[in-house]
Amino acid sequence: MWIDVEQVVTSPWLYAALVALILSDVYLPVLPSGTTLIVATAYAAANDTTVLPLLLCAAAASVVGDLLAFGVARWGARRIGRMLAVVPRLERADKHLRAMLRARGRRTVLLARFVPAGRGIVTNASGRDPGIGLLAFAGWSAIAAACWATYTVAIGYLNALIFDTGWLAAAVSVVCLLCLGLWFRRSAAAKAIRAAAE
Repeated sequence: MWIDVEQVVTSPWLYAALVALILSDVYLPVLPSGTTLIVATAYAAANDTTVLPLLLCAAAASVVGDLLAFGVARWGARRIGRMLAVVPRLERADKHLRAMLRARGRRTVLLARFVPAGRGIVTNASGRDPGIGLLAFAGWSAIAAACWATYTVAIGYLNALIFDTGWLAAAVSVVCLLCLGLWFRRSAAAKAIRAAAE
């Protein structure tokens, strides 16, 4: 039995799954939110379905997930701070990361969006820092979410234009996403984010 790809891509269940994955990957970065978005985009573009709803849905879910995680981190700041104080190395890495956020918040949050596990680490650190307000973080998150969603959707869309079949476009898109993620990990800010996670 053949699946009507256009019907699957435009199904509200796909959007519900995409929102759930993007909301959750703040805490569970192994969830395939980017992969799901890129595969849905590749199939949508290959079947002449508009990808704009996917882009808007991903960006909005990303901001909402960040704001929820920011609120949780703000609420549990003292407890997390006590846990970090047990390991001096972690406490130093956390202080360094929060200093980066205060000095270059927009850039750090943007870069973290493309580093594996970076989104959760930076959101958590931002929420625990009393010097970073919710409105400032929301602005940084909105920029990062728009860039991440546009970048991910663009990879799927461009590969759908290059390759004739949806599955091949999706496979090449996922490989591109993984390679670019590895490249982003080499930056100085990414090293600070990883140090905070170790």
